[in-house]
Amino acid sequence: MLKRIAAEQRGVTVVIVALVIVVLLGIAALVVDAGRLQETRRQLQNAVDAAALAGAQQIAVDRTKNAYNEAQVKSTAYTYANSNGVSNSEVAEVSVTSIFNDKDSVKVSAQREIDLLFAPVLGVSSRNVGATATALVTQLKYDRIWPWGIIENDLPQDEEAKKEVITLKVSPGGQPAPGDFMALGFTPGAKDYENYIKYDYNGYVPSGVSDSNPWMVPSETGNIVGPTRDGVTYLQDQAQTSPYSTNDLRYPLIGLVPILDNDAWADAEGKKPVPVIGFAIFYLYSYEGKGGQAEVKGRFLDTAYGVGESQNIGGDLTGLVGARLWE
Repeated sequence: MLKRIAAEQRGVTVVIVALVIVVLLGIAALVVDAGRLQETRRQLQNAVDAAALAGAQQIAVDRTKNAYNEAQVKSTAYTYANSNGVSNSEVAEVSVTSIFNDKDSVKVSAQREIDLLFAPVLGVSSRNVGATATALVTQLKYDRIWPWGIIENDLPQDEEAKKEVITLKVSPGGQPAPGDFMALGFTPGAKDYENYIKYDYNGYVPSGVSDSNPWMVPSETGNIVGPTRDGVTYLQDQAQTSPYSTNDLRYPLIGLVPILDNDAWADAEGKKPVPVIGFAIFYLYSYEGKGGQAEVKGRFLDTAYGVGESQNIGGDLTGLVGARLWE
């Protein structure tokens, strides 16, 4: 009797264990399918993010050339979707839309059908996975302010003049005033001056800087050869490995140079504050430092707007603009 009962109990246990194993295998199978769906959704989201940003950046570039081409915008978006593993047949939508300004955004959607491995036992053989992204063309927030000052009259007045390089910091013999080499001292000291070239000035900047509301900044006297050389060389080295293009404000050799009142350097007299009345976007072109020289040259790109303020999302697309993900 006891042997029979024990045998029956063993049989029941085997059945229970078998059922538990089946349930656990089913759960594991569903987890595997769910993981594949989640990974596919992540891949699609990355692809549409990249595609939308690339399309919006193409609009930004076209605006600088006054040559908007919607076909090129869409082609760029498709190219970036493809390079991120999404085929043209999986791209459900590429459209240029208007959120704040006319044709200021790009929307990209993609879908992919995934054959499930284990869910078919539950009657589900496949699932569609989708992702959508919208990128907006907007003014970019300006962070990099270099410690040099250029007077307003020295800015180029036409497109042809923009091709010329402009001296941002002079060497001995070119001083606009005794002891001043067109350098600014946001805070005093040669080391701070060097760091502001390398790592940006991130201190207080009043909003609405203009002729009627100047920002008074002390000049930094002396030729400052070493700090100028080390600061510019650092940026040039950073540019060698930068992931950003040369028309992107995040590129190390693009930054802001304060615009000074035309009489600023004539009235500077050493460390006397000079009036900053605006900001210009410059590409850092070269550094010349032989024989005690320390001359910095740049190429003017555009006038900057909104410096000292938060990013003006939805505002007029003036100055250099770029793309950011919107939704």
